[in-house]
Amino acid sequence: MTKRSWLLTVLLGVLLFNFQLTSTAQEDTPETLAGKFVDMLAKEDFASVVKWFDATMTNAMPEATLKQTWASVTEQAGKFKKQVKTRVEKVQGYDAVFVTCEFEKVNLDVQAVFDSQKRVAGLFIVPAK
Repeated sequence: MTKRSWLLTVLLGVLLFNFQLTSTAQEDTPETLAGKFVDMLAKEDFASVVKWFDATMTNAMPEATLKQTWASVTEQAGKFKKQVKTRVEKVQGYDAVFVTCEFEKVNLDVQAVFDSQKRVAGLFIVPAK
């Protein structure tokens, strides 16, 4: 291997490594995490949703309670259609992510509150702003 081809190989490796780091960091933003979280709710994959909960949320909203809550929401708001927009607010060290969702009858904000370990520490469904 010539010195030039060795240098190109090393440079390519560094670029690929940096690209992977950037891609991973982008995937773990609060907005992206909240979008995935809402996708699971919309698909009614409650077993996966509760795996994202911290200990307090796990105790406060077990899978059966989450299922009943979501059923109540969709009964009143209609079928989930799509995510419309996302905004993030910092609240006492937490990332509160508001995902505005379009339902058949009304738009609602699904607020997922993420702790520093990216676990869901709070879940609220409120009228959209």
